[in-house]
Amino acid sequence: MKVNLPSNWVETEDTTIKHVFAMCFYQIETIEYYPKLKPLWYLMKPFIQNHERAHAHGIRNCLSGSKYCIMYEDNGTFMGKLKLLPFQLIGGLTFCKSCRTYLENNL
Repeated sequence: MKVNLPSNWVETEDTTIKHVFAMCFYQIETIEYYPKLKPLWYLMKPFIQNHERAHAHGIRNCLSGSKYCIMYEDNGTFMGKLKLLPFQLIGGLTFCKSCRTYLENNL
């Protein structure tokens, strides 16, 4: 499932080193990406975009609490995401049924 950016939101890239791959800023309706680990970044970007865009649509954390869902948040850090990566790879780097249903009903 590809999630589109809400019409009033903006996406930017910042090349400064951050401890995360991207951040969603709700107050200014902006998603900022921090490309790193190139060329791996180009493989990861579609999944990271879906995750951040789902945040922009109102999902703060996985609605079912599943570690296998790309919306599951451990502690919001780079290391937290790495710890979850095996689970999310098994889950197909996609949304659980609850998050997918929410997005389908709210896009």
